[in-house]
Amino acid sequence: MGHIPELGLSAEHGSFIREPNATRWENLTEKEDMSWQSKVLEVFQHYTERTQGSFIERKKIALTWHYRRADPEYGAFQARECQKHLNNTVAKKWDVEVMTGKANLEVRPRFVNKGEIAKKLVLEYGEGEGKAPEFVLCLGDDFTDEDMFRSLRQTKLPPDHVFSVTVGASSKQTLASWHLLEPSDVISVIALLNGSTDAGNAGAVAVVEGPVPDSRVQ
Repeated sequence: MGHIPELGLSAEHGSFIREPNATRWENLTEKEDMSWQSKVLEVFQHYTERTQGSFIERKKIALTWHYRRADPEYGAFQARECQKHLNNTVAKKWDVEVMTGKANLEVRPRFVNKGEIAKKLVLEYGEGEGKAPEFVLCLGDDFTDEDMFRSLRQTKLPPDHVFSVTVGASSKQTLASWHLLEPSDVISVIALLNGSTDAGNAGAVAVVEGPVPDSRVQ
């Protein structure tokens, strides 16, 4: 969606931001010490050589070790060993975080997360200086999205102005206030909000307020 000039974008968990109608990406980490990356690459390379099917993804800021193509049990075992290795070495020397994802491990600076960018946006996009936005819709289905939900809970925004939504089963443990059960429900909700459809044409949107039993799905 980078071709839409009016759409502001953030990348790599908040490491980069492109404001609406801007052409330049701002690197929010360019003044930080990134020397940890070479050590993490060494560790990831060690486990890549010993885990068939695994590979390293080098992003601008974060480094990720993927094992989704490896044997599932052995890949998960190696990931646990790699995580312990990193926590006992790199994470003790540098201010970085070792995150577990969907068949991957990611190392990133601790100050870089989706929660920090959410706070930044809340501060910048209020209606006037010092005023909070009147409406915030925050959706995500990943573990790293919990940083956003946590951050929004800690702001001074009125609770009825913030809709934090996780996508997944209603039994999912989350800091979000609401659930949407399927990714397609996200499209339906946005279509309802922007007026491109009405409730009769949006399909069955299942919304669950908080982590409640399935019997209360509306």
